[in-house]
Amino acid sequence: MKNHLILILTPLLMFSCEQSPSNNPEEITKMSTKYEIESANWCTYSHPDYLSTPLNMVYKTVIERGEDVKYIKSESQYSGDKLVHKSTRENINNMDIRWQEYPAGNEVRTRDTIIWYDLERTKVLEERSKQSVRYNQYDNNHREISSKIYWWGKLTHEYTYTYSHLTRYGEYKNYAQHNDELMSVQYDTTVFVDNSFSQPLSWKSKQINYFDDTYTYYFTSEKNEYVAEGLSRKDGTVIYLNTKGEVVTNRSYTMEYTWQDALNNTYHSEDYQDGILVNKSKGYTKYVR
Repeated sequence: MKNHLILILTPLLMFSCEQSPSNNPEEITKMSTKYEIESANWCTYSHPDYLSTPLNMVYKTVIERGEDVKYIKSESQYSGDKLVHKSTRENINNMDIRWQEYPAGNEVRTRDTIIWYDLERTKVLEERSKQSVRYNQYDNNHREISSKIYWWGKLTHEYTYTYSHLTRYGEYKNYAQHNDELMSVQYDTTVFVDNSFSQPLSWKSKQINYFDDTYTYYFTSEKNEYVAEGLSRKDGTVIYLNTKGEVVTNRSYTMEYTWQDALNNTYHSEDYQDGILVNKSKGYTKYVR
Protein backbone atom coordinates (compact mmCIF):
# COMPACT_ATOMS: atom_id res chain seq x y z
CA MET A 1 0.00 0.00 0.00
CA LYS A 2 1.30 3.42 -0.88
CA ASN A 3 2.15 5.78 1.90
CA HIS A 4 0.55 9.14 1.17
CA LEU A 5 2.36 12.15 2.60
CA ILE A 6 0.65 15.50 2.92
CA LEU A 7 3.22 18.22 2.37
CA ILE A 8 2.98 21.31 4.53
CA LEU A 9 5.18 23.83 2.74
CA THR A 10 5.83 27.12 4.45
CA PRO A 11 3.39 29.65 2.98
CA LEU A 12 4.69 32.72 1.25
CA LEU A 13 3.87 35.90 3.17
CA MET A 14 1.55 38.51 1.75
CA PHE A 15 3.90 41.19 2.96
CA SER A 16 7.38 41.58 4.37
CA CYS A 17 8.19 44.13 7.07
CA GLU A 18 11.75 45.34 7.42
CA GLN A 19 11.55 48.03 10.06
CA SER A 20 12.35 48.26 13.75
CA PRO A 21 9.40 48.76 16.10
CA SER A 22 8.66 52.34 17.06
CA ASN A 23 6.49 53.81 19.77
CA ASN A 24 3.79 54.57 17.19
CA PRO A 25 2.49 52.14 14.54
CA GLU A 26 1.82 55.12 12.26
CA GLU A 27 5.57 55.57 11.85
CA ILE A 28 5.84 52.44 9.69
CA THR A 29 6.76 53.70 6.22
CA LYS A 30 5.84 52.40 2.78
CA MET A 31 9.50 52.40 1.76
CA SER A 32 10.27 49.70 4.31
CA THR A 33 7.30 47.44 3.60
CA LYS A 34 6.99 45.01 0.70
CA TYR A 35 3.55 43.77 -0.36
CA GLU A 36 2.99 40.62 -2.35
CA ILE A 37 1.22 40.92 -5.71
CA GLU A 38 1.82 37.48 -7.25
CA SER A 39 3.14 34.07 -6.26
CA ALA A 40 3.19 30.64 -7.87
CA ASN A 41 4.49 27.13 -7.26
CA TRP A 42 4.59 23.88 -9.20
CA CYS A 43 5.82 20.34 -8.58
CA THR A 44 8.71 19.14 -10.76
CA TYR A 45 9.19 15.69 -9.19
CA SER A 46 6.89 13.39 -7.25
CA HIS A 47 7.90 9.99 -5.88
CA PRO A 48 5.26 7.48 -7.09
CA ASP A 49 5.21 5.55 -3.79
CA TYR A 50 4.50 8.64 -1.68
CA LEU A 51 2.67 11.27 -3.71
CA SER A 52 0.38 11.64 -6.68
CA THR A 53 0.93 15.34 -7.32
CA PRO A 54 0.42 16.53 -10.93
CA LEU A 55 3.77 17.57 -12.36
CA ASN A 56 4.33 21.12 -13.64
CA MET A 57 0.79 22.24 -12.80
CA VAL A 58 1.16 25.89 -11.84
CA TYR A 59 -0.83 27.06 -8.81
CA LYS A 60 -0.84 30.86 -8.84
CA THR A 61 -2.18 33.64 -6.62
CA VAL A 62 -2.64 37.17 -8.01
CA ILE A 63 -3.32 40.07 -5.63
CA GLU A 64 -4.78 43.23 -7.12
CA ARG A 65 -3.85 46.33 -5.13
CA GLY A 66 -4.96 49.93 -5.19
CA GLU A 67 -2.96 53.00 -6.17
CA ASP A 68 -1.82 52.96 -2.55
CA VAL A 69 -0.45 49.42 -2.53
CA LYS A 70 -1.31 48.67 1.10
CA TYR A 71 -4.96 48.27 0.02
CA ILE A 72 -5.96 44.88 -1.38
CA LYS A 73 -8.75 45.04 -3.97
CA SER A 74 -9.00 41.37 -4.93
CA GLU A 75 -7.25 38.01 -4.65
CA SER A 76 -7.45 35.34 -7.36
CA GLN A 77 -6.25 31.72 -7.32
CA TYR A 78 -5.52 29.74 -10.48
CA SER A 79 -4.80 26.09 -11.26
CA GLY A 80 -2.99 26.27 -14.56
CA ASP A 81 -4.92 28.86 -16.57
CA LYS A 82 -8.21 28.14 -14.80
CA LEU A 83 -9.57 30.57 -12.22
CA VAL A 84 -10.70 28.51 -9.21
CA HIS A 85 -11.40 31.23 -6.64
CA LYS A 86 -11.60 35.01 -6.42
CA SER A 87 -12.40 37.25 -3.46
CA THR A 88 -13.05 40.99 -3.61
CA ARG A 89 -12.54 43.63 -0.91
CA GLU A 90 -13.97 46.98 0.04
CA ASN A 91 -11.50 49.12 2.01
CA ILE A 92 -13.13 51.30 4.69
CA ASN A 93 -10.82 53.25 7.02
CA ASN A 94 -8.87 50.57 8.99
CA MET A 95 -11.19 47.78 7.83
CA ASP A 96 -11.59 45.44 4.87
CA ILE A 97 -14.91 43.85 3.91
CA ARG A 98 -14.15 40.68 1.92
CA TRP A 99 -16.49 38.36 0.03
CA GLN A 100 -16.25 35.56 -2.51
CA GLU A 101 -16.82 36.72 -6.08
CA TYR A 102 -16.04 33.46 -7.87
CA PRO A 103 -17.52 30.88 -7.81
CA ALA A 104 -20.60 33.09 -7.59
CA GLY A 105 -23.55 32.57 -5.29
CA ASN A 106 -21.84 32.64 -1.86
CA GLU A 107 -21.39 36.38 -1.37
CA VAL A 108 -23.42 36.54 1.85
CA ARG A 109 -22.19 33.28 3.36
CA THR A 110 -18.51 34.05 2.68
CA ARG A 111 -18.60 37.71 3.67
CA ASP A 112 -16.11 38.57 6.42
CA THR A 113 -14.42 41.56 8.02
CA ILE A 114 -10.74 42.29 8.69
CA ILE A 115 -9.74 45.09 11.08
CA TRP A 116 -6.10 46.19 10.85
CA TYR A 117 -3.88 47.09 13.80
CA ASP A 118 -1.48 49.35 11.88
CA LEU A 119 -1.93 51.96 9.16
CA GLU A 120 0.23 49.98 6.74
CA ARG A 121 -2.10 46.96 7.04
CA THR A 122 0.55 44.41 7.96
CA LYS A 123 -0.92 43.23 11.30
CA VAL A 124 -4.47 41.97 11.81
CA LEU A 125 -6.28 43.13 14.95
CA GLU A 126 -9.56 41.30 14.39
CA GLU A 127 -11.07 39.02 11.76
CA ARG A 128 -14.75 38.07 11.69
CA SER A 129 -16.82 35.71 9.57
CA LYS A 130 -20.28 34.21 9.96
CA GLN A 131 -18.82 31.18 11.77
CA SER A 132 -15.74 32.49 13.56
CA VAL A 133 -13.92 35.44 15.05
CA ARG A 134 -10.23 35.95 15.78
CA TYR A 135 -8.82 38.53 18.21
CA ASN A 136 -5.11 39.47 18.24
CA GLN A 137 -3.31 41.55 20.87
CA TYR A 138 0.01 43.43 20.62
CA ASP A 139 2.35 44.98 23.17
CA ASN A 140 3.75 48.52 23.19
CA ASN A 141 6.47 47.46 20.72
CA HIS A 142 3.77 46.17 18.31
CA ARG A 143 4.71 42.52 18.86
CA GLU A 144 1.91 39.96 18.91
CA ILE A 145 1.32 38.64 22.43
CA SER A 146 -1.93 36.69 22.10
CA SER A 147 -4.47 35.40 19.64
CA LYS A 148 -7.81 33.69 20.25
CA ILE A 149 -10.13 32.04 17.74
CA TYR A 150 -13.79 31.31 18.45
CA TRP A 151 -16.05 29.09 16.33
CA TRP A 152 -19.78 29.63 16.86
CA GLY A 153 -18.94 31.42 20.11
CA LYS A 154 -16.66 28.72 21.53
CA LEU A 155 -12.93 29.11 22.07
CA THR A 156 -11.12 26.60 19.81
CA HIS A 157 -7.59 28.01 19.40
CA GLU A 158 -5.51 30.03 21.82
CA TYR A 159 -1.98 31.45 21.29
CA THR A 160 0.14 33.28 23.85
CA TYR A 161 3.62 34.77 23.30
CA THR A 162 6.29 36.16 25.62
CA TYR A 163 9.59 37.79 24.64
CA SER A 164 13.12 37.87 26.01
CA HIS A 165 15.52 40.01 23.97
CA LEU A 166 15.32 38.56 20.42
CA THR A 167 13.64 35.31 21.48
CA ARG A 168 9.90 34.65 21.47
CA TYR A 169 8.29 31.81 23.42
CA GLY A 170 4.88 30.59 22.28
CA GLU A 171 2.17 28.31 23.59
CA TYR A 172 -0.69 27.17 21.37
CA LYS A 173 -3.75 25.25 22.58
CA ASN A 174 -6.41 23.59 20.44
CA TYR A 175 -9.79 22.73 22.00
CA ALA A 176 -12.58 20.46 20.78
CA GLN A 177 -15.59 22.55 19.85
CA HIS A 178 -18.21 20.07 21.06
CA ASN A 179 -16.92 19.62 24.63
CA ASP A 180 -14.08 22.17 25.16
CA GLU A 181 -11.61 19.31 25.68
CA LEU A 182 -7.92 20.08 25.12
CA MET A 183 -6.94 18.31 21.89
CA SER A 184 -3.34 19.44 21.49
CA VAL A 185 -0.78 21.85 22.89
CA GLN A 186 2.32 23.18 21.18
CA TYR A 187 5.32 24.94 22.67
CA ASP A 188 7.66 26.83 20.38
CA THR A 189 10.74 29.04 20.53
CA THR A 190 11.63 31.55 17.81
CA VAL A 191 14.89 33.53 17.58
CA PHE A 192 14.77 36.65 15.38
CA VAL A 193 17.51 38.42 13.44
CA ASP A 194 16.86 41.84 15.01
CA ASN A 195 14.31 43.80 17.01
CA SER A 196 12.01 44.31 14.04
CA PHE A 197 10.89 40.74 14.84
CA SER A 198 10.14 40.26 11.13
CA GLN A 199 12.84 37.73 10.21
CA PRO A 200 12.95 34.47 12.20
CA LEU A 201 16.46 33.08 12.37
CA SER A 202 15.47 29.76 13.92
CA TRP A 203 12.30 28.10 15.14
CA LYS A 204 11.61 24.89 17.04
CA SER A 205 8.47 23.42 18.51
CA LYS A 206 7.05 20.42 20.31
CA GLN A 207 3.43 19.44 19.87
CA ILE A 208 1.50 16.96 22.01
CA ASN A 209 -1.71 15.51 20.55
CA TYR A 210 -4.17 14.06 23.05
CA PHE A 211 -6.40 11.13 22.12
CA ASP A 212 -8.46 9.83 25.04
CA ASP A 213 -5.82 8.57 27.52
CA THR A 214 -2.97 8.42 24.97
CA TYR A 215 -0.90 11.02 23.21
CA THR A 216 1.53 11.43 20.31
CA TYR A 217 4.30 13.94 19.71
CA TYR A 218 5.84 15.72 16.83
CA PHE A 219 8.88 17.97 16.85
CA THR A 220 9.52 20.69 14.28
CA SER A 221 12.53 22.89 13.69
CA GLU A 222 13.64 25.42 11.08
CA LYS A 223 16.76 27.46 10.37
CA ASN A 224 16.75 30.44 8.02
CA GLU A 225 19.43 32.40 6.18
CA TYR A 226 19.07 35.90 4.73
CA VAL A 227 20.62 38.22 2.18
CA ALA A 228 19.98 41.95 1.87
CA GLU A 229 16.84 41.38 -0.22
CA GLY A 230 15.26 38.83 2.13
CA LEU A 231 15.10 35.12 2.91
CA SER A 232 17.70 33.06 1.00
CA ARG A 233 17.43 29.57 2.51
CA LYS A 234 15.19 27.56 4.82
CA ASP A 235 16.01 24.14 6.31
CA GLY A 236 13.42 22.27 8.33
CA THR A 237 12.67 18.95 9.98
CA VAL A 238 9.50 17.33 11.30
CA ILE A 239 9.71 14.20 13.47
CA TYR A 240 6.55 12.24 14.32
CA LEU A 241 6.48 9.83 17.29
CA ASN A 242 3.85 7.37 18.44
CA THR A 243 2.48 6.90 21.97
CA LYS A 244 5.52 4.77 22.86
CA GLY A 245 7.93 7.52 21.86
CA GLU A 246 9.09 5.63 18.76
CA VAL A 247 9.88 7.59 15.59
CA VAL A 248 7.17 6.96 13.00
CA THR A 249 8.19 9.45 10.32
CA ASN A 250 11.21 11.71 9.89
CA ARG A 251 10.62 14.46 7.36
CA SER A 252 13.06 17.14 6.21
CA TYR A 253 12.89 19.91 3.64
CA THR A 254 14.99 22.69 2.13
CA MET A 255 13.97 25.85 0.27
CA GLU A 256 16.49 28.05 -1.55
CA TYR A 257 15.57 31.55 -2.77
CA THR A 258 17.24 33.56 -5.54
CA TRP A 259 16.49 37.28 -5.66
CA GLN A 260 16.53 39.00 -9.06
CA ASP A 261 16.11 42.32 -7.23
CA ALA A 262 14.54 43.52 -3.98
CA LEU A 263 11.00 42.78 -5.22
CA ASN A 264 11.33 39.54 -7.18
CA ASN A 265 12.53 36.08 -6.22
CA THR A 266 12.41 32.50 -7.41
CA TYR A 267 12.83 29.41 -5.26
CA HIS A 268 13.16 25.66 -5.41
CA SER A 269 12.47 23.15 -2.67
CA GLU A 270 13.09 19.49 -1.89
CA ASP A 271 11.14 17.35 0.55
CA TYR A 272 12.37 14.09 2.06
CA GLN A 273 10.65 11.39 4.10
CA ASP A 274 12.87 8.98 6.02
CA GLY A 275 15.77 9.90 3.75
CA ILE A 276 13.84 9.38 0.49
CA LEU A 277 13.28 12.30 -1.88
CA VAL A 278 9.50 12.48 -2.30
CA ASN A 279 8.95 15.92 -3.83
CA LYS A 280 10.72 18.71 -5.70
CA SER A 281 9.06 22.00 -6.56
CA LYS A 282 9.75 25.48 -7.88
CA GLY A 283 8.06 28.83 -7.50
CA TYR A 284 8.35 32.61 -7.44
CA THR A 285 7.05 35.66 -5.58
CA LYS A 286 6.61 39.25 -6.77
CA TYR A 287 6.28 42.28 -4.48
CA VAL A 288 5.65 46.02 -4.76
CA ARG A 289 6.39 48.97 -2.50
